[in-house]
Amino acid sequence: MEIYPQQYYHIYNRSNNKEIVCNYEENYEFFLRKYQKYISGKVETLAYCLMPTHFHFLVFIQSAETTVVKNNIGILLSSYTKAIKSRYKRHGSLFQFHTKVKLIESDNYLLTLAAYIHQNPIRGQD
Repeated sequence: MEIYPQQYYHIYNRSNNKEIVCNYEENYEFFLRKYQKYISGKVETLAYCLMPTHFHFLVFIQSAETTVVKNNIGILLSSYTKAIKSRYKRHGSLFQFHTKVKLIESDNYLLTLAAYIHQNPIRGQD
């Protein structure tokens, strides 16, 4: 995954086999605390959606330390996975191996994506 400063990106991933990885409000809150710790200081978050089986974030990369941002995405997911596995006595990975990071190249797509992310809980889309 390549990311560059001063660009907009769609960051998303889903659980393995569409397994539910956020069962309770505390799971969502925990994920967002991890996001705040590892990601928020390096990006501006324009839209996000946490679903039981997947997540979406629309971000603007503020930091020139793009390697740190990439590594912190991995740390966030690893940290969340370890906590969920410990809490619920489960095994195996929660998320698909590669988190997708897609460059947003047009204002039109930026607006479309923001609407898609906000409507995701209503429509139940992936």
